[in-house]
Amino acid sequence: MGERKLLGPEIVQATVDKVNIIWAKVKAAQDKQKSYVNVHRKDLEFEVGDQIVEMIGSVAYMLNLPKELSRVHDVFHISMLHKYILDSSHVLETPHIKLKDDLSCEE
Repeated sequence: MGERKLLGPEIVQATVDKVNIIWAKVKAAQDKQKSYVNVHRKDLEFEVGDQIVEMIGSVAYMLNLPKELSRVHDVFHISMLHKYILDSSHVLETPHIKLKDDLSCEE
C-alpha cells in the first residue's frame, strides 16, 4: 500500500540513470587498468630485415623462422617480441627433436 509504483517515462529515466552510472564505473575501472599497463608498455617498432619478414597490420610481424620450426605459425603479436642485441655467447647448440604429426615429441 505504501509503495510508489514507477510508471512509463519514470521507469525509463531510472533505467537510463542506472546505465549511465554503470558506464561511468566501467570507464573509471578501464582508465585505472590502462594506467597500470602503460607503466610497463614500451612503444616498440621493428623493421623488415633481420628476422622480421613482413609487418602484418600495426601490431603483428611475420618472422623468418629456422626450418626446424617450419610447422610453427610464423606471425607474432608485438607483445611477444623483444629487441635483441647480438651476442656470440648466446649461440646454443640445440638437440635434434623429431616432432610427430600432432606436434608432440618423445623425451
